[in-house]
Amino acid sequence: MASETNPLLIPRFRIPFDRIRAEHVEPAATELLGDARTRLEAIAAAPGERTFDNTMHALDDLTEPLDYAMGVVRHLESVATYPELRAAFNGVQPQVSAFYSGIPLHEGLWNSLKKFAAGESVRNGEHCLKSEHSVTHL
Repeated sequence: MASETNPLLIPRFRIPFDRIRAEHVEPAATELLGDARTRLEAIAAAPGERTFDNTMHALDDLTEPLDYAMGVVRHLESVATYPELRAAFNGVQPQVSAFYSGIPLHEGLWNSLKKFAAGESVRNGEHCLKSEHSVTHL
């Protein structure tokens, strides 16, 4: 299902609740999980020095589209559910949950995070300069 026809595939500030249907849930979850898995593998396999951008920032952005879609569906399921939407939501939950649960267990990602923590960019404070939560913002 193309992103033009599936409103769950493109995060928008103004959520098109009126266009979201039960039949959008499974295709969106499948596509967004595939994209997130690809990005996770890319973070884990990135060659060279570990930097804030290629490690921590990439990890932070990893699940954003999936978070958006599942958050919208979860909200609709909570406030305006109907049998088909409930079935669609329940149908994708096991795969989505397994993906999120597997992120901290991903050996390649763990190794990448250890390399980042031991790397030059951490010793030089690069992560503090780019972090929204750095001391300079307090």
